[in-house]
Amino acid sequence: MTRLRPVDIEVVPGNLVRYDADLQQKAGLSLRQLACKAADIPEDELGTMVDEVTIAAVPVSSGLGVIGGFSDAVGAIVTHLGFRAFVTEGHDVAGIAEALERGGDILMLADDERFVAIIPGRPGVVDNTGATARGFVAGLESMRGGVTGASALVLGCGPVGMAGAEALLERGATVALLDADRDRALEVFRALSSTAPERIGVEEGGMNVLSRYDLIFEATNSGGFIESHHLTSNTLMAAPGVPLALTADALDRHGDRVLHDVLEIGTATMAVQAAAHRTGGEGLENAAGGPARVSGAWRLEGR
Repeated sequence: MTRLRPVDIEVVPGNLVRYDADLQQKAGLSLRQLACKAADIPEDELGTMVDEVTIAAVPVSSGLGVIGGFSDAVGAIVTHLGFRAFVTEGHDVAGIAEALERGGDILMLADDERFVAIIPGRPGVVDNTGATARGFVAGLESMRGGVTGASALVLGCGPVGMAGAEALLERGATVALLDADRDRALEVFRALSSTAPERIGVEEGGMNVLSRYDLIFEATNSGGFIESHHLTSNTLMAAPGVPLALTADALDRHGDRVLHDVLEIGTATMAVQAAAHRTGGEGLENAAGGPARVSGAWRLEGR
């Protein structure tokens, strides 16, 4: 398990305008547009939703405790999308009660196991695992101009990797699975092979196979192990894994084709999915997941 540190998220609230500009350059979309694409919600529909929905970010202190700035970052991200939002002064049960008393339509909160958006008015839960995977796959699709027929390597076969593989299959890609634990890759293969048996397999090689793929979905919990020579000038990478797997040199050489953040895409996609459900749309299809990227802890074992 990799613990998300305050230093990882303290810059998020003040950097969202710059983040949008960087995302626009890489994927041709703003964070709001990417979240809508990931959630399969037309952006004009989101314009109506944000007027109807208030989102409360609730700090949670169980387990390893509250990570300073996490709820503030969540609140800043959803406000950036256009939602009314507030961070509760109380935490845990007191925070949940405060969120409801102050009119929160969606509650976003995390402990050591899950980061979720809860919709009390129309009971439902959006999990960060699925939202993060769908968000980064949507970004990869936008960077390439479509993934139908493309070959993609999913590196890291825990819950986020599995959700990423599923989203890639849904969008028409052919998927190869690679994990240091081959049994984990085989487990994901068995779980997804009935969906599109002709478009999923397990990669047999080691790190040198990365250069054979133009699309990589990196969902590991190990930092700094992908070297520059593992990638090519055609490589497009979506990297929800924390810490980032690329070395400093690899990031310097290939960073303009790497989509990575610690919180923004997953949180934004969660908010849009939850708002769609809250206002009468579906929103929760494929939104559930297992142990999630959470406040302070990013569950990557079996990820």
